[in-house]
Amino acid sequence: MRPSTLAGIAIAAPLAALAGTAILAARRLTGRQEPDPVASPDEYGLTHEKVTFLSEDGITLRGWFIPATESRGTIIFCAGHSGSMDSDLKYAPAFHQHGYAEGT
Repeated sequence: MRPSTLAGIAIAAPLAALAGTAILAARRLTGRQEPDPVASPDEYGLTHEKVTFLSEDGITLRGWFIPATESRGTIIFCAGHSGSMDSDLKYAPAFHQHGYAEGT
């Protein structure tokens, strides 16, 4: 095999591996994800009410309002990846115990 062929292979192989890794990473970040397991504030013993809002671009946003007695303020959890608020609900009890109402 010629030296120029070997040099081409030595350059092409790592570039192909890098491109393959980039494609897999992009699919993982942008591909459809399995939804989070469904959760409810009831599972944490938190009184709540369902709320809905219409965004400026016409999308209906849904969530919960978890009131606190003598509230120090309100913490708003925004839906994260895949639009799910269920996976972040586990943080609500700690804020609630410290006197904050939550909107998720």
